Amino acid sequence: MEPIKPSNNNLVVISIVLIALFVYICISVDNDNKQKYSVESIESVQVSTPIKKVEEKIISENEQIVKQDEVIQKTIPKEDVVTKESNNDDAHEKVYVIANWEKEPIKLNRDSINLLNYCRYYDAYKTGEVLDGIYGGADIIVFQCTGDFPITTMRAIKNKDECVIINDNNVSVHKSNIFISNLYPFNEIKLNLNVSLVRGHDFENQSNIFFKDLEFSNDDLILKDYMIYKKEGKFFGMNNDGSTQKYYFKPSFTSCVGGYEIERCLVSLNFINNIVINGTYTMAPIYKGCLHHKEPGYNYNENIIIDNLRQIGVAEDGTVLYEPKDVQKYLLDNYKIDSHEGYDYPIVFWKDPFGDFIEMINMDFYNSKYSHC
Repeated sequence: MEPIKPSNNNLVVISIVLIALFVYICISVDNDNKQKYSVESIESVQVSTPIKKVEEKIISENEQIVKQDEVIQKTIPKEDVVTKESNNDDAHEKVYVIANWEKEPIKLNRDSINLLNYCRYYDAYKTGEVLDGIYGGADIIVFQCTGDFPITTMRAIKNKDECVIINDNNVSVHKSNIFISNLYPFNEIKLNLNVSLVRGHDFENQSNIFFKDLEFSNDDLILKDYMIYKKEGKFFGMNNDGSTQKYYFKPSFTSCVGGYEIERCLVSLNFINNIVINGTYTMAPIYKGCLHHKEPGYNYNENIIIDNLRQIGVAEDGTVLYEPKDVQKYLLDNYKIDSHEGYDYPIVFWKDPFGDFIEMINMDFYNSKYSHC
């Protein structure tokens, strides 16, 4: 039998079927690719969405941390803390720095520091340096103008080639807005309900600006916990920079505290026995009829005994003042004054918290007898 030969029509049909099959296969592959691409896109969206949310959460938490940090920075004082205080309606910025102190003051060569803006002759000492802030690393110095009268002593920061004065409250000519936060170990010591021992002005003891130059005996140590010494009617302690610090009583019957204020104290006291004392009394000694002291202290009378005194009265807060049993004899023997007419209480005694008597004389009465001062 002869083989069947395909006709032209059959070839055309076969070609069409093959082409159709090819097209179907291509379309199927394309759809698979499109479906695969679509799945990958969905997976990408599903993954990227939580990442974005995590990032947003991190950003939100960071913003909160930043805000919290800003609050913390405002509430925690740094080494350079700037505050504003109003004085006579004028706002003054105060800068507080923290110092790292030397074990002992180091004397400086005059050529190494220029203080001619403040005095011509001076002795200067390095006592520490500023820990941080705009003055970080700068030396803290104490210098005394030796060629001037009266002698003045000041603190300063040696910031590169410039010396900036640190505020101390006894030099009215040179004031500044810089304060050292850790300079004073304490400002007030409460001795009893009515009396405190308070810090005086800076550098009142000009002859011994550093505590190490003072000489004390064991008996002079009167407050061991605070390292306060008493000598010649004065109370001494040491600041953290090694400088000498004087302390004064702050009793309830007068507002005068420290320095030359104790030479003229306004005493006002009402006793429960209806006796009233109002007047200006000195708590400092009187030398040669006058009150001009280089470094005033209290007028302690070590010879007086309680048997020679009588109570004037007791105040409601417990404060007691005394007077001599024989006022006229006491004035004559000690002040060469033979009369106190017109003055009921020309001289009084106060027993301090340590049990010692301070003698106080009425200044109006005294000046009426010694008008040359």
